Amino acid sequence: MLTATALGWRGAEFAGAERYLRREGVRRQGLWPVLAPVVNFERATAAALFARLGFPLPPGFTALLSASLRSALGAECMAVAPGLPPDADDTATAVFTLNSWDDPVDPRWLLRFSGAESPLVTAHLLGVLTTVARRAGHDSYRDRQVAAVRLLVETQELDGHWDDRTVASPYPPTAAAAMALVRAIASEFSADALLAVSRAIAWLLATQRPGGSWGVWHPTTEETACAVHALCVCVNPSAERSVALALRRSHIFLADCYDAGTADSTRTPLWHYKDLGSPLRIERLYTLTALLMSGSPLR
Repeated sequence: MLTATALGWRGAEFAGAERYLRREGVRRQGLWPVLAPVVNFERATAAALFARLGFPLPPGFTALLSASLRSALGAECMAVAPGLPPDADDTATAVFTLNSWDDPVDPRWLLRFSGAESPLVTAHLLGVLTTVARRAGHDSYRDRQVAAVRLLVETQELDGHWDDRTVASPYPPTAAAAMALVRAIASEFSADALLAVSRAIAWLLATQRPGGSWGVWHPTTEETACAVHALCVCVNPSAERSVALALRRSHIFLADCYDAGTADSTRTPLWHYKDLGSPLRIERLYTLTALLMSGSPLR
């Protein structure tokens, strides 16, 4: 659908895109997929995950990935996939990664987006602002960082979670918001932000299922991985036994379900596209990193 939309939006013919659509039509016996490969989104999301969690990468890989992100950014912005309109969320994710890897980009044009319509976008914009505000000569971004923190605090639900219109589950936006607020607190303390993170962690611990998973409808690997990331980034498991125990239970669930097929209920699509969809490579990467992070939470 994205490919067909891009062709119509551009008003031009692209042989590669047309071949792709014909091939998919044949492969699916006349039915075209709702989703198409979103290369920039996958690359930026994966890179940001490595940067946020501090995962070591093979020598030279960081430089190659940085160059790829800079190329996709172009003059100032990135689209979900080549040929589509600029996207604030993916641009913020790419800029956050580059700044975190000391390959700084000034995200001046991102300041046009308030993120008010989406806690996920707000969280990603806040992540970028934390990487810029700490650099010399960028004090002007401090007010935008404070505003983003305030927006996340104000949109948090009473029980401690966040909802987002782009996804059926509260776990991805809650994890993203909590991790972004922790980064913001590290650069400038905020009692409101600290309380919001504490409430989010309490909600995550309270909603863990007996088998160690998380899930809005039933246990899923993606929602469990999001919860694991938030707990590991926002809390020191060795100092919080309740968190360590929750991570141990989640590790058992993720290990048991890691090889589940795409039709298994533990891999239920959650994201709102034209239909409910799931970026499979990203979902697997989130699950694998969560497995690594939750492997030995107890000392």
